[in-house]
Formats: sequence, C-alpha cells, structure tokens
Amino acid sequence: MWREKGAARMATFRYVLTLVICICGSVAAVAAAGSATDATIAGHRQPLGNHRPAEVKIDEFSEPITGDVFFNDYIKLQKPVVFRGFAKKWPAFSRWTDATLAEEYGSLQVKIEPKKDGSSFGAEGILGIGRDTIENFVSSYKARNKYIVSELPTPMYKDVLIHESMGCGELSRSLVEVDLWVSSGGTRSRLHRDAFNAVNCLLSGTKAWYMIDNNQTDNVYFVASGKYEMGGLSPINVDSVNLKRFSRFRDVKYGYVDIEAGDCLFIPGGHYHQVKSTGDRNIAVSVLFGRVDKFSKQQCEGKPLVARPLTEFDVLWRWAGTGIMDMGRGDDYFFKQMFRDNMPSKGKQELSMTGLVTLLVNDMGMERTTFTKQMAKEMMKLLDVDGDNKLSMTDLENADRQLYRNLSFLIEGESDLQNGYEFELGLLDYHLLRDTLEELLMAGESEEGVSKEDFTTAYTAEPLKGSVYRAGKLFSALDSNGDGKIHSSEVSAEILERHLEPYEIGYDEGGERRDTDRMDERGDDADRAEENEGEENGEGEGEENSEGEGEGDEQMDGEEELSEEPEEEEEEGDDQEGRRDEL
Repeated sequence: MWREKGAARMATFRYVLTLVICICGSVAAVAAAGSATDATIAGHRQPLGNHRPAEVKIDEFSEPITGDVFFNDYIKLQKPVVFRGFAKKWPAFSRWTDATLAEEYGSLQVKIEPKKDGSSFGAEGILGIGRDTIENFVSSYKARNKYIVSELPTPMYKDVLIHESMGCGELSRSLVEVDLWVSSGGTRSRLHRDAFNAVNCLLSGTKAWYMIDNNQTDNVYFVASGKYEMGGLSPINVDSVNLKRFSRFRDVKYGYVDIEAGDCLFIPGGHYHQVKSTGDRNIAVSVLFGRVDKFSKQQCEGKPLVARPLTEFDVLWRWAGTGIMDMGRGDDYFFKQMFRDNMPSKGKQELSMTGLVTLLVNDMGMERTTFTKQMAKEMMKLLDVDGDNKLSMTDLENADRQLYRNLSFLIEGESDLQNGYEFELGLLDYHLLRDTLEELLMAGESEEGVSKEDFTTAYTAEPLKGSVYRAGKLFSALDSNGDGKIHSSEVSAEILERHLEPYEIGYDEGGERRDTDRMDERGDDADRAEENEGEENGEGEGEENSEGEGEGDEQMDGEEELSEEPEEEEEEGDDQEGRRDEL
C-alpha cells in the first residue's frame, strides 16, 4: 500500500515539476515577446512625433491673403496656415528689446509661471507669486525659474498689427483676447487644444509645432475641460509617449512646422497641438479670436488689404497692465451656444425666467435657491433687449459685446485666483502657514522678538515657499508698533487669525482645498508619476481613466522647461488594452 502511495506522490511531484517548468518557460517566452514588441513599436517611449513621419501638409503664405480666403479655406475647415514674415512688419519686432521693454513698459504688470517641471507651485515676481513687473522680469528671467504667460497690457497694443485678412467683416469684430509669452527658451507645452482660434506670432527665438486635427479626439485620449469649452488636455507624456498604454495614438497623423522669428501661425480653435521653444530669448504674441460661423465678403469690398494696428480693434477682454486681468474668460459665442442648447425643442425658441433658472441649475451646477433666481433675473435684465421678459435668439444676436462682458462678470464673478493679486494667498497651505508662524513667535518670545529677516526666511523657505513681497506685507501688518520686531505680546491668537484669514481663500466652506486651475503648480513630473502609478496598478486607458485637471476655456500654450526622460516602468500589454476597449 505504501508503495502505491509513494508512486502516486512521485507521479504528482513529477506532474507539478513539469507544470512549473512549463509555466516558467511560458513566462520567459511572454517576457521575450514583450521585449520584441517594444522594439517593434515605432516611437514607443520617444518624444511625440517619432511614431510616424509628419504627413499633414500645412500651407504657407508670404504675401497677404483676403478675408474670404482665410475664412473659407482655413478657419471654416479648421486648417492651420503659416504667414511667413508677417510679424516683421510689426513695430514690436524691432523695438521689443529687453532694454526698451524695461524703459518704456517697465511699470506694467504681467502674470508669470514657473518654467521647470515640479520645481515649485509658482514663479516669484516682485509683486508676489504669479505677478511681476516687466522691468523686474527682463532683469531676471534668464537666471530665474519664470516666464511670462499673460494678457498683453493695452499700452503695448500700438506695437502689434492685425493680419491683413482680419481687417474687415466679421473677423475684425471677433477679437477676444491678446496674450504675451516671454521666456528664455528651452520650454515646451503639453499636448492640448484651446477654445479659441489664434494667430500666434513669434518675435524672437524659434518654435516647433506639432499639429493634430480635432477629428482624432479619441486617438489622443482627450480630457475635456467643460461642457461648452473646447479647451482641454491629453494625458500623453509628450517627452516619452507610451504607445502600449495609448495604443490608438499610433494611428495619429500630424503636421509639423518650424516657426522662425517674424512668422505667424494660425491655430484653429479645437486643433490639438504641442509646441517646443528654443533660443535664449523667446517672445510671442497670440491674438485670440472667436468661433466665427460666417464671413460676408461684401463688407470688405473697396477696403484696402492692409495690416492695421491692434489699437483700432475692439478686443473683448482688454487689460491695462495693472489690477485684475480677465485672461481665460469666455466669449459671446460661448454664451449664445449655452442659451441655444437650452431653448425649448418645441414651440417658440425663447427662455422664460423658469428656463433661465433651469439653465443655471443644469449647466452651471448651481442649486435652486433664492440667489439663483435673483441671478436669473439679472441675466434677463441684461439680455432681454426687446423688454418682453422672454429671452429669444433675436435678443442674443442683438446684444452688444459689453452686455456679454457684464454677463461674464455676473456668472463667473469679477476675478479668479489666477488673474488677481490673491493668487499666492490661495496657493499657500493656510494651516501650515499658521503653524509655522506660531512656532516662530514661540521661539521669539524673548525681548528681542522676531525680526523681519527671520520672518521672511520662514515665510519663503520650504515647505511654504511664499514670496518676499507677501512676507513683507504680512510682517508689517503684524508689527503693530512699528519697531521692526514682532513680539508675542502684540500678536494674540485672535490677531494672528484675523491677518491670516485672507489665506483661507484657497479652501471651501467645508475646509477642503479648492480644486482650482493650477492651484497646485506641480508640473508634468506629477502627471508622469500618476501615469506610471496607473500602469503599475493595471488601470485602463481612455477618458474615464485619464481624468485630469483641465485649464478652463483659456489658451493653454503654457510651456515648461524640458526635462529628462522618465524612468521606464512596468507596462500593460496590448491584449489587455484591447479587452478594455471591447468592454
């Protein structure tokens, strides 16, 4: 009997051993096959554009084109086009040296952002995190981690020309915003698309553009930023495209163009693009204009085809170079589309007060409260041009641009953190700031107190990393007797709370951090880490697993300093990806 049992055990052992050998062999074979697959995927883990040659032709013109050609052949068809040498006609092309900018426009303010990936959550200027003067910027930008991404101050409009094709008709009345970009080069953007059409003109340096048609939305794994907004991001790492995880990107066709100083590129709204900037001084101006549905050639008959100064055009959102800017707001097209989508499907195409309240609840995420009803009344008062207490498409078409400016202020508020002086207050961790200052005051309980130097050091050092400007303002507020020292006797808990209350702007009513655009300026390093973590955890591809913070309706050609290629990590195979697609 024991011999039979022994023979059975031996047979079982041999079977298990054979099974283990087979499994190990299969694993080794799969691993080898996986390595072979990696090697045969063109462009895998390489910068964007290496998966296939550029196949989409981008037209170029060195002479003016008419408005109807621009509209019918490019805007309407959403095709990019290059205007070679147009910006060389601008006064800015020869005038905007660092010295002239500092001398003539030095007191004007600009919004700034950090260049380096994940280096900090904000760039520091003379007016705090995210805000600088032009004079201070040009004296330090080549040595500091910052670059300008800002509305162009209106005093600088006189140095900018609008392209000949946009000098008349609907195009001349469609300008939304004008932005300024200045860096020391070596930057690049993520793959994204913007809400508005744009003519991006380069005054210094070079830019390499990768252009992808918006009919390839599924293949770029687009993450939309809002219901009515065309802007948003792709989660793909442009420095190291993972073509196993994002396999559909292998089929993406794209156009490529190098833009030199003096050239302009038309970027259709909703057109995906990625841009790399080079040169030790890179300056660009981007003229944003709305989504134009028609162009009346008759309105341009008899008018000369000439470039005109920006000062002669009505720009929807203008900024004087100080105070709160309006960068990233919507335009009249955005609001008309929102109202149009909420019109009754049957009967008269008009909205009553009840319809406006429903719009605010369903589309703007508001609760059905007295405040919402009051806002609906204000909206009706603004836009009901014929005074019948009904909002029709005729009312919307007859409303002028100033009414839509007022409507934007009503719905979106006068400012957000990014565009105002409170940006730094929302960035800093309120609780960490309070704890840091309490510890500092306890350490300085002696008669000597806390000096401004020690206070500034604590405020600007890790992990707070606030600005010298804001440190000085807070110190002055706490130094009630003006002796240049802060003593615990003059700063009670109540006084400290009162002066730190503005920093709570970064928190909601429940005490949680607000999920605002770029509240955490982590850079792409954090995005890559999330991508890697997703792969290691076996997360699937696609929009539902690629949720990311969109950047609203503003243009997102923000560029950051080029970084080294991230380390390789375990990847999922195409078979897993395919099964997820089927699901």
